[in-house]
Amino acid sequence: MVDDCHNCKHIIQYKEYHGIKKITSIINTWVFPNSSNDLLIKSKKHLCEICGRSRSRHRIHICVFCSFRACFSHGHIKQHFRSHHKHVFAIELSQGFLYCFQCRDYVFDQENSAIMNSSSLI
Repeated sequence: MVDDCHNCKHIIQYKEYHGIKKITSIINTWVFPNSSNDLLIKSKKHLCEICGRSRSRHRIHICVFCSFRACFSHGHIKQHFRSHHKHVFAIELSQGFLYCFQCRDYVFDQENSAIMNSSSLI
């Protein structure tokens, strides 16, 4: 795991251009839902859109750019990146970890961590 967002220039560039709103929305809806409707979405839609596998063993990720959901274990989220080169980030749906396809690793970002901590307390 990239220890610090300063080692991932891509997340810095993303936040400068797009802000943090989309990441916050994904975390609040898909990772730590804070409404009964979001909880229902999480329970029914944590499936890979390619193979239909569930999140428990297959590490389902959601694309930050288009909300496409796919499993990491079978490479379907990586396939998505290869066909959508500008979609460089995905969030792991069980824990909320941020993956950078250009760094080929999970990246730690203080702002993302703060969102996850505050969302998980609701």
